[in-house]
Amino acid sequence: MDETADPQCQAILRGLQALETVLGKSLANEALDLEHDAAAFQQKVLLGRLRKSLEQYLERSTNLVYVGLIGHFSSGKSSTINSLLSLWGSRNERPTTLNPTDKVITLITHERNANSLLGILSQGSVPIRMQTIDDDFLNELVLADTPGTGDPHLIEEMARDFLPICDLVLFFFSAASPLDSTDIPLLTELYRRLPFIPLKFIVTRADELRIDPRLPLSPDNFDERRATTFVGEIMSRLALLPELSRYSKDDFLLIDNKAQFNVELLRNDLLKRSDPINVAGRIAMHSHKVSFFQTTSERLREFFSALLEGKLTELNRVVATAQKNILDYQEAVNITNNNLTKSWIDHQATIQDLQVKATERIKNSTDLPTGISNLEPVSKLTADIRSDITRQSASVSELIQQFAMQTGFLQLQKELGRVQKALLEKDLDEISAHDHGLGPINIHWTFGDTDVVPEFYLARRADELREKLRSQSLTLARETRKQLEEMLHAIQHRYVIDKCELIISTAQSSLMQDLDVYFQSVRVYHAGVFAMTTQESIAKLGIGRQMDLLLKDFTDEDKESIKLRAKQGLFPSFDDVVATATTKLAAIAEQVRSTLNEVGNPQIEVSSSQLSRIELNASNELADVLDDVKSELQSETNTFVGDLQDKLAGAIATTLIEYDKERSEANRARKIRYTVLISVMGGVSVAAYLLFNWVTRPVGPTLFEVLGWGMLIEIAGNFFGWGVARYKDKYPQKKREIKQRHSAILTDKVKGIINEAVRAHKFMVLQPTVLGKKLDKVYSALTFPASDAWQRSVEELYGKVRGWNARYKELRRDYLSVMEIFGKDSARYFEDHKKNLDSLKSTAQDIKERAIEPSFDLLAQTSDRLKAVKDEITAIRFS
Repeated sequence: MDETADPQCQAILRGLQALETVLGKSLANEALDLEHDAAAFQQKVLLGRLRKSLEQYLERSTNLVYVGLIGHFSSGKSSTINSLLSLWGSRNERPTTLNPTDKVITLITHERNANSLLGILSQGSVPIRMQTIDDDFLNELVLADTPGTGDPHLIEEMARDFLPICDLVLFFFSAASPLDSTDIPLLTELYRRLPFIPLKFIVTRADELRIDPRLPLSPDNFDERRATTFVGEIMSRLALLPELSRYSKDDFLLIDNKAQFNVELLRNDLLKRSDPINVAGRIAMHSHKVSFFQTTSERLREFFSALLEGKLTELNRVVATAQKNILDYQEAVNITNNNLTKSWIDHQATIQDLQVKATERIKNSTDLPTGISNLEPVSKLTADIRSDITRQSASVSELIQQFAMQTGFLQLQKELGRVQKALLEKDLDEISAHDHGLGPINIHWTFGDTDVVPEFYLARRADELREKLRSQSLTLARETRKQLEEMLHAIQHRYVIDKCELIISTAQSSLMQDLDVYFQSVRVYHAGVFAMTTQESIAKLGIGRQMDLLLKDFTDEDKESIKLRAKQGLFPSFDDVVATATTKLAAIAEQVRSTLNEVGNPQIEVSSSQLSRIELNASNELADVLDDVKSELQSETNTFVGDLQDKLAGAIATTLIEYDKERSEANRARKIRYTVLISVMGGVSVAAYLLFNWVTRPVGPTLFEVLGWGMLIEIAGNFFGWGVARYKDKYPQKKREIKQRHSAILTDKVKGIINEAVRAHKFMVLQPTVLGKKLDKVYSALTFPASDAWQRSVEELYGKVRGWNARYKELRRDYLSVMEIFGKDSARYFEDHKKNLDSLKSTAQDIKERAIEPSFDLLAQTSDRLKAVKDEITAIRFS
């Protein structure tokens, strides 16, 4: 068959050759790596076989009709071949059993057709063999007996690799088990892959449809009605599958090989299809072949186009992933930079906090007062003791006062009572203001059994004070030693330095981790670009070696070099900072050790009890105090008596004045009364005389007589008036009453003055504020004696402690200065955030330029090349 005879086949052949050419060029430049892609390799082999089959089909003059026999094992395929070729009992008889009998595809044809068979497309797990039989039935016919199967994999392989060469497929199943569960998948696969190949259903075991089961099968003993129903049921089952619903009853033939029922009909149908004179059949057969070659070629083109489309899609995905990973890398850089900035702020704050803690750990020591007595605990105890002594002095003074008032003051009261009694016995007309009878009083003051000086109490408080002096001196010495030891411990244990080193180390580790994040982002990028599937894809695109070189170009040594440069850029000379601080601290530590050796372990012996000393001095102090008190008491008594004398004299004088005044007024009243009575009585007498004389006129006495008798009558009246006045005179009694009353008044005044003086008078020397001060002075002198040898030893130790404390403060100041400088030097690594970020951004950009951008550029270029290859394959046509 030449090119003009079949231009369609020639077009298909040219398309296959063009596809092979494109694939060949792609293989040459590693665009397709078929050794690592089984499906592509298989399709490449299929392409070659299809081209050879088409070339054979075009070159050979005979056109054989291929009939494929398909069906379950024991479905009657081999029996039908034996019947068609009359092989029963011959040496070529096909074996028939109830079990699978053949595991190969057997092509059965006439001997002269042996060299005209089409090339087999593929040989998978089912081998293909040829069997020649000298039978004219096979002159133009090839029977392909396939192994009976229920294996879906075997069904798929036959439908893909062998059955496409067939011009007709006979699908066998038994009337005893029509279309079982293994037949439906095979039918479905046949239609899916080979819809252009005619399919005829051969139903064997037609004897199952006999009218009379006791008689052999024959046209007369065949139940046509049941057969029609049987075929209808099969068609109904096929109708449930849309792809198989196109078959009609004409596509079904019921045969029986034992009875040779309808075998001849099948034989004639096959002869008709293979008859060279049957032009219509030949055309139909040829169209099936052309359809097969064109469809398979297009599928191959679509496969490789899809393959390249998949590679391109994958590569585009890789490129898109690479783009995303580049953005992710930049985002990771931004995030890690932000995290680093926050951590730098935190580290800076931590170092500053360390400096504060360093100050707190090395406690500051307050300046000690000049004298040990000025120490707060000592001064507080001293104040407490003095306060207690004051209270004790007040208490003792109250007891002394009470006893003195009960003894000495009682004497005073008796003496005053005597004076009062004597004064009351005196006549007011006979006493003067100074006749009070009160003279100097000498009282014998005693204080009974009062413990004026409480030796045991004072000794206890003196011992307590001495113990406080001792404990304070030793405590301060030990505290100073402890502070020096703590400083030495802090220096030796490098608290701040180690913490800062840890912070710097943590920051460096964080930097390394963040750089690892950069590298991880690079690895993520590489994972997308250099993944196994991607590597296969890019290898098939001819850039595998280049990509490998790019991948290997960014080595672990490069990463370590980048880390080292970044570390040195952000944390320069930190080792020098540590070394300088360490040297200075070593010098301070040496001075601390020297001071500690000087401090040593100071001791002060416990002071002996002060009781014996206080008892020895108490008697002399007591005598002086009591003599002083008695002297002041007598002085106060004299003053009291003097004041009382003045008050009594004043009271007597006042009473006498009032007495004389009242007595004078009574006497004057008496005189007036006498005068009035005498005058009145005289006047009355004269008036009576004159009245009588006037009544007895006309002749009366002479004027002289009248005057004479008037004077006599007046004298008589006056005398009579004096007598009346004398009779009525109560002056003597009044005088006695005045005297008695003023005597009583004087008595009350004297009594009141004495009682008021006694009640109001308080001997100042006996008052707690006065006597208490005297006792307080004595107690304080006994409790706080002048410095002795023991106390001088305490004061000497305290002086040394002050010197050690001053030296500690100086060393502490030097230590904190070193720590402050070291802290600032450590913190400065985290101060300039912008500079640090610029350094990291530069490092990140360097990594990006070296590890990411070259491969990304190569991928982008390769994507363009891959599109060109795909477009070239897609442009191939088979018509």
